[in-house]
Amino acid sequence: MTGPRKIAGRTGGRNAGPEPGRLRLSDFHMAGKRREVDGILLLDKPRGRSSNQALGRVKYLLQAKKAGHTGALDPRATGLLPLCFGQATKVSGWLLDADKRYVAEARL
Repeated sequence: MTGPRKIAGRTGGRNAGPEPGRLRLSDFHMAGKRREVDGILLLDKPRGRSSNQALGRVKYLLQAKKAGHTGALDPRATGLLPLCFGQATKVSGWLLDADKRYVAEARL
């Protein structure tokens, strides 16, 4: 298969597919050799997955040769995790050193 898969409008069930107009990362998975991918992807990291696990999953789905993230989020945390691919990994060090803010919500 070459290029992204188009998802038919499936309904119901666990594997029902994305909401209309939304694609899953798995829609871009291509079998075969790793490829050059350049750019920064802003990932809304899900709870329960480490930053390295999230990076590894996206790298696998995109079949990217080179990838890195710009700082770790705790596996229990959700939030924006910038992922760098290819040439963009050269700026990841600069992003690692940049000021970051975290917002937390606590219930007592």
